Order: sequence, then structure tokens, then C-alpha cells
Amino acid sequence: MHKILIIDDDDQIRKMYELFLQSEGYEVLSAASGEEGLRTFWKNNVDLVITDLFMPGIDGLYVTAKIREVNQQIPILGISGGPDPNNPNRSLSSPEQMGAIKVLKKPVELDVLLSEIQYQIDEASKGADKIKITKTGGEASAGAPSEE
Repeated sequence: MHKILIIDDDDQIRKMYELFLQSEGYEVLSAASGEEGLRTFWKNNVDLVITDLFMPGIDGLYVTAKIREVNQQIPILGISGGPDPNNPNRSLSSPEQMGAIKVLKKPVELDVLLSEIQYQIDEASKGADKIKITKTGGEASAGAPSEE
């Protein structure tokens, strides 16, 4: 069973995605903030991250950048209702520059979300044997597969 982490400060949207993805057979972890999302990410081995891009405090752009520092392979889907309300100059192209695989505009239709998740997990599993991801001391590091 694939494990998905959903990070969104909107309780209604987060819960809707969580219930829907559970009904589709996914194990779902959820977080209401970027801070909680990063803590959850470090403590769990997830297969895909969905993050709201523009949240108070640590936003999804920062979350994406921190995850990419230690894991280049995990699919990260950014979701957003539009530009950052606190900084209108930040566009929806910023997340892809920071490592999100794809940005979906809210409201995301559930069938579109499911299709994208299935596609990204399939693509990630094709390349899973090319890089070994290990967790040490609460941090993840990527390295070449060992010659064992």
C-alpha cells in the first residue's frame, strides 16, 4: 500500500483528499501546516507528497525545497488556489523551480488528482532501483546503490 502525505492548512480540503485517497486504497498521513508536514515527512517513509503551496508560516515552497535537499526522487505535487496572497510576485511556476513535479490549481477534481498520483507513483517506482534512499538520524540522504 502506498503512503501519501497531504499538507494543507485548509481543514476541509485536507480531510476531503484524505478520505478520498483512503477510499482508493492509499495510506494517508496529513498535516495542517508546513512545520507539521516536515515533521511527519522525517518520521515516515512516504511515497508521494501533496502540499498546498501558500500557507501561513512555513509554506509549501519551503517544504518542497527542504524535501529536495535530501530526496530528489519522491514525487511532490503542489496545489494552490492562485498566487501567494502575501507576495503576489511569486507565481505558480516557482514550485516547479523548487522541485515540485507538478502544480495543480485548486479546486482539483478528485479524478484528476487520483490520475496524477497514480502516474507519479508509477513513474517513481520505475526509477526506484536507480537510487537508494536511506534515513539516518531523522534525516534522509540519497546515495548510489551499494555494490553488495
